Amino acid sequence: MLTTPIKIQELQRKLYRKAKQDSEFRFYALYDKVYRGDILNHAYNLVKNNKGTSGADGITFADIEEREGGAGEYQPRL
Repeated sequence: MLTTPIKIQELQRKLYRKAKQDSEFRFYALYDKVYRGDILNHAYNLVKNNKGTSGADGITFADIEEREGGAGEYQPRL
């Protein structure tokens, strides 16, 4: 089981609080928060740990890790 890093937990709490405080508020710009390297890396590890399968593109974890540079090179290109 992977534990969520503190920085990600803090972001989750802030977003949760904002959503609960103001039900009319719309998060128009969440992209800048979810494409952070630490979040993508943690998400990758969570899905891999849960034995997730390939997405619509058909790329598997084995495909990513067989490439030169592995996951470290693949993630920034997302």
